Amino acid sequence: MDATAAERKHARRFLLRYLLPFLLLIVAFCFGWDFFLRETVIYETEIQGVAKLNRVFAPHPGEIPIVGSSRALGSYIPDSIHPNAYNYGINGIGYPVMDLILRKILSFQDEKTPIILNWDYEMFMKAIGDPNNYIALSHKPEIRALLKKAEIYDILQEANGLRFFGDFDLYMREYLNQRMQLTKWITKGASIEKDPVTVEEIEKLIRERAHKPALWQPYKWMVDSLLQRISSRPDREWIIVVSPYHDSYYASFPKKDFAQARSVLAYLDRLSNARVLDISGRGWPDSLFVNTSHINLKGAIRFSNEVGAALRDSIPAFVE
Repeated sequence: MDATAAERKHARRFLLRYLLPFLLLIVAFCFGWDFFLRETVIYETEIQGVAKLNRVFAPHPGEIPIVGSSRALGSYIPDSIHPNAYNYGINGIGYPVMDLILRKILSFQDEKTPIILNWDYEMFMKAIGDPNNYIALSHKPEIRALLKKAEIYDILQEANGLRFFGDFDLYMREYLNQRMQLTKWITKGASIEKDPVTVEEIEKLIRERAHKPALWQPYKWMVDSLLQRISSRPDREWIIVVSPYHDSYYASFPKKDFAQARSVLAYLDRLSNARVLDISGRGWPDSLFVNTSHINLKGAIRFSNEVGAALRDSIPAFVE
């Protein structure tokens, strides 16, 4: 055997005995770490959007879903509304993500419980929030389609063992926030700010709102989609709730735009299986707000109690 053949044989032996097992060990570790992080941290942190999206893919018999953006996330205390209510609010999302959640909820034909949809005057926009809400679920066709439509899809988002690289601290921080609840009160999907802002901070936010008018620039197809969702399930009652805004938010709204938005709400309220519950927050004190469009824990307690009382008075499904 010449020297070259001996070197090749030695290289093959090294590859099979050492390098290949080492590479297989790394791959196994990456897949195991991916599974551990996904199943024990990400999906178990209920305040994260990814956990809520994962949850909605399975039926939850008797559940009353609360759907919306951060204003739903930080306003609704589920148990104050109904023992079976669950908060699916996700920070930063617009109607496309809400619609995905609604479609999954409606796909379970045996469910007849009411659906609570939080109304945002700026909800009919394309925003999908933090991309990390979707990476663990990017193998699902609905999620993949959402990411592609938002033009943020990457094949690496489906690469087990690599897709969470660089984001571990983000997921762990939310996991620990839920466990410790230092600044937020967390329950059944809700994540509500505990601490009120100072007088100086809220006054600054009010001044800033005066230079940042509220928007009503809906995509018509989104409004039409919501109407179609409601009409597709006449056996389910829809409660569209206007959660509190600060007075300065309303003051910043152009009158024509506000009138158009209210006309859509009025139309929804006339549908046979829908009703609008407007707890606008007008006249509420500054001490109940985090900013001009979100309330704190004290505000959420007042709001959720009012929602629960109103629904128990008028909708049999909410009477315990």
